[in-house]
Amino acid sequence: RLARRHALAALAWLRRGAADGAPGGLWLPGLRATHFWDCNGAGCDSTTLQPWAESRYIYAPQYAPLDPAEHGGAAYGEKLWLTGAASDALAERLGQDAPCCGEDTHSGACGRCVLVRSPTAVEAKWTAVVMKKSRCPPESNQCESGKLHMDIAVPGYDLLAESTANVCGSSKRGDTYLSRLESAACGQWYKGEGNSTKTNCDCSKLADAALRRGCEVFSSWGWTSGDPTLEYQVVECPKAFEAHIQEAFSASGVVGGKAKHPWHLWILVAVLLLCAAGAVGKWVIWCLRQGGRTRVDAPRSAV
Repeated sequence: RLARRHALAALAWLRRGAADGAPGGLWLPGLRATHFWDCNGAGCDSTTLQPWAESRYIYAPQYAPLDPAEHGGAAYGEKLWLTGAASDALAERLGQDAPCCGEDTHSGACGRCVLVRSPTAVEAKWTAVVMKKSRCPPESNQCESGKLHMDIAVPGYDLLAESTANVCGSSKRGDTYLSRLESAACGQWYKGEGNSTKTNCDCSKLADAALRRGCEVFSSWGWTSGDPTLEYQVVECPKAFEAHIQEAFSASGVVGGKAKHPWHLWILVAVLLLCAAGAVGKWVIWCLRQGGRTRVDAPRSAV
């Protein structure tokens, strides 16, 4: 009788998935999710960067949330394409690294995807494809051994009080595309007057257009909790999504990224220029004085 009950429950999950436009697999419960954006490089890009340079180890802005409709269309009827950091337990269920999207020396499943939905979200029927681009290590909250967890990368949604690796705006990194304050503009949205990310996040605080759009795409989902429990299916990543992620990071770092020189170097350059200008000015004055003396001391010609 118990086996029959489990079978009926599984069939109900399958029917729900089919009705909502999912690929037809079994919706599994128990995937906890959170959000972050600390600008620190993706674990799956750590072996792509050659030679290693911490200044170029940055989370690519192309990894921000996307609307599939703006990138060729959805594969499963999903409304969002996302990237994130998976716990080891979740990575084990996703399998080996995909050929497209790097590898992490500490865990597998780089470039692998899950289709998720949030029953407690305002848009509870929406689904999202989330690709693993980083590892959420066991020492991190909610990513302890055996726990299924995905920390979703969303610009503006870092929680500085709990972030262990925020380098946004750091002088030791290249262009991180937003400041430390911008990275946490909506990090504590759940303390606002509204009841969801739809009403409690002001993405206009982000100056970068691509990151601001990513913030808007995620916010429209309408999370009502900062750490909801999602339902999920392991799926093949949409090819267009794979291509977008694959083109975002190379051996040199973020594709299209700009190197940023530390502020103290700019100050040094400015000081050197001022010193040089002062020296040139003194030389010009000396030359003018010498020229004046020459004219005064020169013998007058006979009339």
